[in-house]
Amino acid sequence: MANAWRWMADLRTGGSVRAAYGAAATAPIHEADLAAVAALALTEPRHSGRRYVLTGPAVITQAEQVAALAEATGLSLSWEELSPAAARERMSATAWPPQVVDKVLAYQARRVEVPEEVLSTVAELTGRPGRTFATWAADHTPALRAALND
Repeated sequence: MANAWRWMADLRTGGSVRAAYGAAATAPIHEADLAAVAALALTEPRHSGRRYVLTGPAVITQAEQVAALAEATGLSLSWEELSPAAARERMSATAWPPQVVDKVLAYQARRVEVPEEVLSTVAELTGRPGRTFATWAADHTPALRAALND
């Protein structure tokens, strides 16, 4: 979920995220859920040597994430869809290595066709459901407003 911070410059200057694949659907995870699982893994012997794949509790598109940021902050924010070529050009202009740009765009294109699988690992390990993106946005509202008003 913290990857949403990458959009702050766009949102601050124009109120829109300008990128490709707004319909890319992933299951982002709240950093507090990562920390909760890490704490268990580090403190309970039954987790020794185990590997866990973690996701958030729900699939959400990139455009829906921006809408959740707008809801949490009360600001008018939106998604502006770019072509993959235009997105590649923008990403490359901000010092992303070319191979990373290609991998990110390919991953996002796949997630338009096949949403990321939601796993129940966080709930199974912690005994409570993972936090949603809307919860993440609400948890970070003061910092988001500060970042958007810089």
